[in-house]
Amino acid sequence: MHLFVLLKNMATNLSTLLAILSNIRNGIYSDVEIKCHSSTFKVHRCIICPQSEFFEKALCGEFQAKTNVITIHDDPTIIKKMIDYFYRGDYDDSPDKSHLATNPGYDSPTTKAHVNIEMYNMADKYAIEPLMALAKKKLEYRLTLVWDNKEFIQIIEKVYGEDSPQNSKLRETIAKFAVEHLATLIELPRFDEYGLPLW
Repeated sequence: MHLFVLLKNMATNLSTLLAILSNIRNGIYSDVEIKCHSSTFKVHRCIICPQSEFFEKALCGEFQAKTNVITIHDDPTIIKKMIDYFYRGDYDDSPDKSHLATNPGYDSPTTKAHVNIEMYNMADKYAIEPLMALAKKKLEYRLTLVWDNKEFIQIIEKVYGEDSPQNSKLRETIAKFAVEHLATLIELPRFDEYGLPLW
């Protein structure tokens, strides 16, 4: 009898916890807004600040915002995925098909690899080291699937492009991967244009 009551209480507590988590993810009881162009994300200081040095300083440090609104100028689609990471510890790396219609000022990531590159760069910008590690891991997995086709060339263009951070650790990842598959990659059109440091 006691076991039945215990299991019933656990089930009730679990459903209550899931309901609370659902409400939290939907912005209920939020105490901060992140404005990003035409998008507004309602978030919770207690969720985002421990995960991001940037947001901790902006909201809790000596430079804390006078209001509970932070305005940032980044790709709203990638910011949404970053916020998903804050709440779930993961993100969907599928490209957002509605991106072009809602965010015409940004190049739409068209592949999972590009989403992961953007997530890595965003995590670097906002000092979210575990997200950087996750994005790198997802990109490395993607490389194993596309290393022998033109998507790999597109990845090189993105990581080594003018808009990419010059000190990105992703460059080292791409170069090492290219060395492992050099015999096949040199057959791809345009591969030799990039002058990768193949060590």
